[in-house]
Amino acid sequence: MCVAGADVHTVCQAMDAFIEEEIRKVYNSKKTKKLDRGIAFPTCLSINNVMGHFSPLKEDSHDIKEGDVVKM
Repeated sequence: MCVAGADVHTVCQAMDAFIEEEIRKVYNSKKTKKLDRGIAFPTCLSINNVMGHFSPLKEDSHDIKEGDVVKM
């Protein structure tokens, strides 16, 4: 999903949804139904000079440009 023109917010939300889906597969027994499950820290991208923890709101998001270095 990290291609030129991709919206950063959309990529982060898609990764969060993927993690939630995988969590439901692991914690699906009767014993784990009462456990709180979810993501402790949202998906973050480090783009070029951003050191870390960049998970923008929809209105603060921007597109990934050609040649950007992106870490998830």
